[in-house]
Amino acid sequence: MAALSLKGPECLKAALRLIDSPSPKQVEVLASEASAGIFIDPADKLEGRVLFLLEIYSEWGADSTEIGAVVDLLTARWRTRIGDKGAALRLLRSLDVHSLDELSNRAHEVLHEWLESTLIDADDWSYYAEHLTGYHDIQLEDMGELAEHFERFMDRRLLEPDSPGYLSDLKSLADDFGLDELSDRIEEAMRDEYEPDDDYEPDGSRHLGDDRGSDEYIAELFGRFDD
Repeated sequence: MAALSLKGPECLKAALRLIDSPSPKQVEVLASEASAGIFIDPADKLEGRVLFLLEIYSEWGADSTEIGAVVDLLTARWRTRIGDKGAALRLLRSLDVHSLDELSNRAHEVLHEWLESTLIDADDWSYYAEHLTGYHDIQLEDMGELAEHFERFMDRRLLEPDSPGYLSDLKSLADDFGLDELSDRIEEAMRDEYEPDDDYEPDGSRHLGDDRGSDEYIAELFGRFDD
């Protein structure tokens, strides 16, 4: 490790040169079922690479200004709503762990605005709540205006079909906001999702006028053995 530590600055410089290069772990995206897919970088590519650079910084030592340059590159993407929110939250925690307070404050300001201004789906709400409770030590039940915003979001969301697992996460948020009535409504929707479909018929049994369960059909079936 001592020998490797001498190469730390060189490793960091090499990583910095390749920070935004294409990822070998690209994901396929289909524009439509009829079209060929295109391959793009995973959403958390840059956040993951900056986390790796922080490990180099911690293990081998490096100039924090070089780390600051890539953090600024990352926050510029966040301002345009590009990135992975979950990975961004992990990165913010890592900056705090490594006592990079100035970088953490810069990143926090941009990330907070991104999370706060894009409450569009369930994941957005989960990440924002995680940020408020974890970074700001805020109790969601004290956030009355935000709770009303979440309730309006759920009023629309409950009109759409959803998986019980997803609804469970949203119910937890409703509980944290102290929205007991909304929590009960989500729980009712979860029960509805779990209930079997009374109209479901196994494949092969959906025949118009199917009378195979009738007494006449059974008598006819067994009558064939007498012929």
